[in-house]
Amino acid sequence: MVVRSAADRGLPTIVFRPGNMGGVGDVWNPSDFNFLVLQGCIEIGAAPKVDGWIMEMTPVDFAAKAIVKLARDSDNIGATFHVTNFANCRPATEYFDVIRKSGIPLDSCVRWRNGEPKS
Repeated sequence: MVVRSAADRGLPTIVFRPGNMGGVGDVWNPSDFNFLVLQGCIEIGAAPKVDGWIMEMTPVDFAAKAIVKLARDSDNIGATFHVTNFANCRPATEYFDVIRKSGIPLDSCVRWRNGEPKS
């Protein structure tokens, strides 16, 4: 709203709507939703299986470069940009598989919720 109000008053503005910022290497925002989901799954030893769940993680360096490039072009004044890396996002099941392949056991949440023993 603040940016739109500034634009209505004649100030040059560009709106950037970044995706869910993923970490770079081992540096993550500790309150990021995807980070917390992955961390929570590791802690409880289980992961949900949700068909079609894509974990949108836009690398912060990707977003920063895109924003700088777009902001430098005066033709973009007044525009809104959704800065995401959605084309390269992966299904959540792939992230859980990587965790499993690293040696961390993750049972199915359905089995865990039903109190079935670990396999």
